[in-house]
Amino acid sequence: MKKIQLSVLGIGTELTSGQILNRNGQWISAEAKKLGFTTSFHLVTPDERPLIRKALTLGCETSDLVFVTGGLGPTTDDFTRDMIAEFVGQPLEWHEPSWKHIQNRLNSRGVPVRDMQKQQAYYPRGATVHFNPYGTANGFSCDFNSPSGSKKIFVLPGPPKEIEGIWNQDIFPFLKELSKDLDPVVTLSWDCIGLGESEIATMTENALEGLGLEIGYRVHLPFVEVKVTFEKSQETRLKPHFEKLTQVLGPYTAFRNGEDAADFFHQWLSALPNQNFSLELIDTCSEGKLLQRLQKSLKYFSNGHPALIKLKLSTALRGLAHFQVQYQSITKDYFLESPDHYRPLTMTERERQYFLEMALYHLVKFLRSL
Repeated sequence: MKKIQLSVLGIGTELTSGQILNRNGQWISAEAKKLGFTTSFHLVTPDERPLIRKALTLGCETSDLVFVTGGLGPTTDDFTRDMIAEFVGQPLEWHEPSWKHIQNRLNSRGVPVRDMQKQQAYYPRGATVHFNPYGTANGFSCDFNSPSGSKKIFVLPGPPKEIEGIWNQDIFPFLKELSKDLDPVVTLSWDCIGLGESEIATMTENALEGLGLEIGYRVHLPFVEVKVTFEKSQETRLKPHFEKLTQVLGPYTAFRNGEDAADFFHQWLSALPNQNFSLELIDTCSEGKLLQRLQKSLKYFSNGHPALIKLKLSTALRGLAHFQVQYQSITKDYFLESPDHYRPLTMTERERQYFLEMALYHLVKFLRSL
């Protein structure tokens, strides 16, 4: 099956210094994966020309599509367009529609238009300009003939909302057409709790032995996530093997395919017709982390109204905890027991984390049963 590789290059000293995270690379790869594209790598560089050029060279050597984000602003440290023009061997040319776009956006907000912003209206000769619905910095794309073949370079502004706007407007339709003959890559996952990584891995490898699948593991305590990646065309053939793995991991599986308990709780609350209620929460086990995990759902609760849900998480004895959930007139008690490897005093924090996530797991089960 045909494969198309992409790479994502983030430009900005604020990325390499740790001031901000490169969330753009994650978002672009996730969106492209839905269409069947695979990512070779993510790379971030500071605002240094030699390093940017090396990164562009690596991207074009290893990928068919290169996405570059950042450095399209009006200041002196925004020289991505200059680097791309130099890299593809084309001079920068003035683009009058982009200048009008900049003026219109700034004037509509009462912001003065300055000469320095004219640099945002220049693009390499032959480039396709992608208008930015949420900012002044339009993106652009251009072709590059490398020793390994023809490449397409997309250059996008840094703000995530602006990238998403250009993506939905121009890039997604292009990629969708390009992906017609691709075999999409699918990843299934199992979030397991109660066993260590080596034990979960042994069970997984035995269940899928000889299939040649791409299997990965990610520990995000107290969970061990099992990830299995395959081509969608193989889904029917592999289905019985995945059912076997699901059965093997069943006693330890809390969630599947990226589901999160706090997200489920948030969605469940948002679907309720009446939003005039409060939450009663008592947590003497996790030192307030239960409240932190449910933080984004607190907007649905307000003081002065009856408690819709009551949650109580408490530690009884070492290795044991009690979780109680009450919704209207229904009350359910869960008695939690931690695995042996969390019992030593040196593992107290991990045991609390275990009880917290198990409580949330049972909360989801309870809400689903209503």
